[in-house]
Amino acid sequence: MSGKAAFEIVKGTRSILTLTEAEVEANLDPQELLDGLEDGFRGLERGEVQSPGRSEVTVPGKGCSLAMPAWRPAPASPAPTWRPRWPSPTSSAWRPTRPPR
Repeated sequence: MSGKAAFEIVKGTRSILTLTEAEVEANLDPQELLDGLEDGFRGLERGEVQSPGRSEVTVPGKGCSLAMPAWRPAPASPAPTWRPRWPSPTSSAWRPTRPPR
């Protein structure tokens, strides 16, 4: 413990990578994604992952933004926050699809 309050800890400049849907599709390996999700859920089951409830902001007639933060101590990068910009699941525009194989 540093003995400092959270607002006293300086972490430096942070950047956020934003990808288009096309960039995600071009660079995402669906099997690698599924393997990573399985590993994360198994870690959650073993108590290795901190994962608070999902938060959602819905704009009527426009869509929603979901935030599903998680943290797991590991030498790899921390779990990303997934913030899809799809129509709200309750809207008629919602059409879930399976990733390509």
